[in-house]
Amino acid sequence: MNDDYIGYVQYVDSRLLSPIEEGDANGIQFIDEILYHKAQEWSYEKELRAIVLLDGPKLPMYHIPFGTRIQLREVIIGSKCVFSPLDLAPFILPQETPVKISKARPAFKAFEMVENKRYKSVNVPAERDCRALHGRLRKGPRFLLRAPLAVKVA
Repeated sequence: MNDDYIGYVQYVDSRLLSPIEEGDANGIQFIDEILYHKAQEWSYEKELRAIVLLDGPKLPMYHIPFGTRIQLREVIIGSKCVFSPLDLAPFILPQETPVKISKARPAFKAFEMVENKRYKSVNVPAERDCRALHGRLRKGPRFLLRAPLAVKVA
């Protein structure tokens, strides 16, 4: 992912409090701050966030297309999702980076998610040159998953 999008989450012991008044420039700065703050209890996540302003009509779903600035690298299927890595592989459209698809499960002795070895991970190879696909709408299969699904971008 292009560094322009990435912000490191800061973990704090208490909530940030600030009055926000209409037209207050400090209010906008405060909103930026709270978007990148989280309770100290979550610090084990070492989270990075990508917050992007979306332009366009109010639609039920927004997306930022993958391209030269954001490239899909890995899809981690949630433990309760009914799909396997093999099920999702046909839905990965051609791109310049390989994509690993794996399935997660809760760890047996820790509070964390690990790769579920009962499902073989799938590596979708990169295409040589997909620049012609960037910047225009690509036709391909579309579906909406209602089960937990994590997507890792880089």
